[in-house]
Amino acid sequence: MKGRISLLLCMSVALLHLAIMLQTTSATPCKALVLEAGGDRGAYQAGALKGLYEGLGSEGIDYDVVSGVSIGSINTIAYSIFPSGEEKEATDWMIEFWEGITRENVFVNWPYSVPEGLFYQKGLFNTSVFIDYVKEIAPRQEIFRKVTLGATDLKSGKFVRFTEELGFEDLAFKGAKGSSAIPGIFPAVDFMNMTLVDGGVENYLDVAGAIDRCMEIADTDEEITIDVIMCNGDTLDIVDTSDYNTIDVVMRYRKVTKYREEMRWINDALVTFPRVNFRYLVIPEKPLKGVPILFNKKHTRRMINLGREDAWKAIEKGPYTQFDKIKETMEAIQS
Repeated sequence: MKGRISLLLCMSVALLHLAIMLQTTSATPCKALVLEAGGDRGAYQAGALKGLYEGLGSEGIDYDVVSGVSIGSINTIAYSIFPSGEEKEATDWMIEFWEGITRENVFVNWPYSVPEGLFYQKGLFNTSVFIDYVKEIAPRQEIFRKVTLGATDLKSGKFVRFTEELGFEDLAFKGAKGSSAIPGIFPAVDFMNMTLVDGGVENYLDVAGAIDRCMEIADTDEEITIDVIMCNGDTLDIVDTSDYNTIDVVMRYRKVTKYREEMRWINDALVTFPRVNFRYLVIPEKPLKGVPILFNKKHTRRMINLGREDAWKAIEKGPYTQFDKIKETMEAIQS
């Protein structure tokens, strides 16, 4: 009798261990990258991705999901045409892609110049040349990762998302083109009974979209890891305002407002998804200078290098560090 009891106890313990092992191994992690809006500052994102690869290796940036808005949607496509295991090739090609971009292969005048764009088209400039450039340089036209691209529908005023289910052609040349269509500058895109413009009109940084897609893989928030690459600075220095005049006050007001608007996207994500692992945030220490639609080669190279350097700094500081800093700063501002 004692032998049977002992045997049953042993079997129970073994089954318990097996259940724990199965529960532990059943967790499926998901790693996602979120890319902000930012015009030609997409070159900074390409450099940052290269820096993350150099610091973390292929496994460190083997993202299951990529989410992008505006120029972030272009980089989302660029990264996602490379499958898992080709992270080096992806980052190398993205650098090549950005180094080859000029104003002339992004947008040109309409046949009747600005008046045609102003009165007869949905944007001042013609961006069809950019599609030709992408078709010429892209090594393949297939999407290998889960993606979400955010755009704004002028008809409804809503933020809309597009995924890889559209297929490369519609996703790249309709969804991403609409997502990056700066209102009044680049043509709005008519697609799926919507009129699409820059997703940044509604949402600069679509963290929620990335998490939604990750939940198709993971079971819980704790299994999700998020990296974010932004294009605008995170520095709000304490200044001496004793000698400020009216212009100084207005300029400082604009800087504070801009900072709070940018950081709000991150802070809202941290508050809304407290159990998600927000890992690395790559962000310029100060806002990147220059007009974001000039696509100057010298400026592009500078932004690529800055992105790499800031990615190295983020890795050196350690995971979660930058997100904790922003959360502390926002709490101080709001208190």
